[in-house]
Amino acid sequence: MISFRTMDTHQLHRLGYARVSSIGQNLDSQIDSLKAAGCRKIFTDKMTGSRMDRPGWDQLMEYGRPGEVLVVAELSRMTRSLMHLLETAQALDRKQVNLVSLRENIDTNTATGRCFFQ
Repeated sequence: MISFRTMDTHQLHRLGYARVSSIGQNLDSQIDSLKAAGCRKIFTDKMTGSRMDRPGWDQLMEYGRPGEVLVVAELSRMTRSLMHLLETAQALDRKQVNLVSLRENIDTNTATGRCFFQ
C-alpha cells in the first residue's frame, strides 16, 4: 500500500522532471509549466521513457529528500506503463517525496491524490 504523507506543499521544495522521447524534441513547454508550478530545480532527459537508465531521472531520485514534491507536466513523462507508475509511486513514497502531475491534476499531498494510487 502506498501511503504518501500529508504536508504543507506551499512550504516544500518542488523538484521538476521533464522528458522528451528524442533529441530533436523540445523540453521548453514542460520546463515553462514546471517553473510556473514553483519548481526550483528541474531534471531533464531526452530519451525514450521505456529506458531504465535515464540520467536525469536517476539524478532526481538521488537528489530528492523527505518532504519534497516531484512535479511532472504529465505522468507519461515520468513512466511508460501502469506497472512502472506504481513502482515509481512506491519508490517516491519510500523516500517520502510527494508527487504532483499537472495535466492529470494529481497531488499525493491531498486525499484525492493519495486515493488515485490506492
